[in-house]
Amino acid sequence: MDDRDLILNALPSGAPLNVPSFGAVSHIAIQGPFDLFRATFVALGGKFATIQDLERLKAKKKWVDPDAAAILGATTDAGDIWDAEVGFAVAQAGIAETGTLLFVPGPGADRMTTLAPPICVVFLKKTDIVPYLADGLEAIAKLRGNAVLVSGPSRTADIEGVLVRGVHGPGELFLHLL
Repeated sequence: MDDRDLILNALPSGAPLNVPSFGAVSHIAIQGPFDLFRATFVALGGKFATIQDLERLKAKKKWVDPDAAAILGATTDAGDIWDAEVGFAVAQAGIAETGTLLFVPGPGADRMTTLAPPICVVFLKKTDIVPYLADGLEAIAKLRGNAVLVSGPSRTADIEGVLVRGVHGPGELFLHLL
């Protein structure tokens, strides 16, 4: 018996593994990359931000990347990124097959905006949604930078397999398409 078998045999019969279910995706008529992105993003706990959401979140203590400031019409009012209640950022791509947002830090884009505040609001051009992870990795290679890949709100099941959101990053992730 190898290590894998030992671990699987130690699990109680029928125990939930707290793995996100993509079952909902199979029940949606997928018409293209956007539909698949939408389905996987929501299955992972992401939310699409309405104009009302943006106005409500903009009123909180915020950290705004310069690129997002041009879109949002607002700038940072938190003294420190760790004091911000909301972070606003711009994603360079959305990956349809995984519902993942891709960020390449650089001038006008601070990766901590997507990691530090308890709520993150992301702007993404609908035309920047690519079908596959390989396409997103090609975008990183062209931009010649490191990258942050975000697939839904922060979550961990480190302690006794109990899923907890927001421990290692934002507990809420909103997306507003441009």
